[in-house]
Amino acid sequence: MVNDIRKECNTIDWHKRLRNMPCSEIHRLMELGHLPEVDISNDKDCEDCKKPVKYKRPLATRYEKAEACLECIHVHICEPIEVVSYNKYILFITFVDEYSDFGQVYFLKRYDEVPDAFHEFDRKVRMQQDTKVNKFKIEAKHEDVDSLRDPLRPTLAILGISYEYATIYEHSRIRATERYNIRLKQTIELMYKESLLSYRYWNYALRTASYIFNFIPLDRVTSTPFQMWMGYVESLEHLMIWGCEVYACKKVGDEVVKNSKKYFLLGYPKEEKAYILYRQYTNTTFISKSGDFLENEREVRQENDEERAYDLHCFS
Repeated sequence: MVNDIRKECNTIDWHKRLRNMPCSEIHRLMELGHLPEVDISNDKDCEDCKKPVKYKRPLATRYEKAEACLECIHVHICEPIEVVSYNKYILFITFVDEYSDFGQVYFLKRYDEVPDAFHEFDRKVRMQQDTKVNKFKIEAKHEDVDSLRDPLRPTLAILGISYEYATIYEHSRIRATERYNIRLKQTIELMYKESLLSYRYWNYALRTASYIFNFIPLDRVTSTPFQMWMGYVESLEHLMIWGCEVYACKKVGDEVVKNSKKYFLLGYPKEEKAYILYRQYTNTTFISKSGDFLENEREVRQENDEERAYDLHCFS
């Protein structure tokens, strides 16, 4: 995929596109080959970056960390979200590899779809890695563990993967995916801060945030979670500010023709490098391989304060 109408950008532009990733980590992505070299003369982190992320403190106990990908996958099912998404989702489940920190998100319409998410994750892993997961560590609140055992037992038996349930703060790595989910939700709030989109597109924002997290360089190795999991370097040149307005483009011969109607950027499809755009006037989505993105031409949100406050409350 190419963005046919390219514009000069600097570190601050990538800081916004990568949802407040620190400038120091953006420089590391340039060194690793994920991003092109850009102007760094105006490097500075914004005010939102300076706000601390608060987590409950886990118990300090000894725990042997995984030494390779797929040794241990942490799983967490979020609590229902009051804002029903555009695709009718109310839940999401995250799978985070303990060694690489590579995370994947699956969306659910009902609790009884949880076993299907495990099957889909296992199928995807076997296809990408040509092997299977060694162990699942399913993280849940103490009162939720019993309700998960019966529906998941036959699924995990069919997959032939060992598993264990971990209740809250059993040791330092437990609740790793819960902390991951907290970061996702906080990132989504930042993404919506300047967006004109309704909160019913939270699943698109969350998937985009999860995709970006997989490119945050790790401290212990000179690599990213994506590179450790997939085995190759992925270019991020196609990323744009989530929720920005865009004119879809298409090639006619050697010329690039720009559509006269504005759309909104919702995310990126799994199958190809392209953009998922939203048609507000028909309430539909479609895929485009290029566009003219109006990243710095934001209008004021049209929602009133009460609707905005309700959305924030429901998603927090």
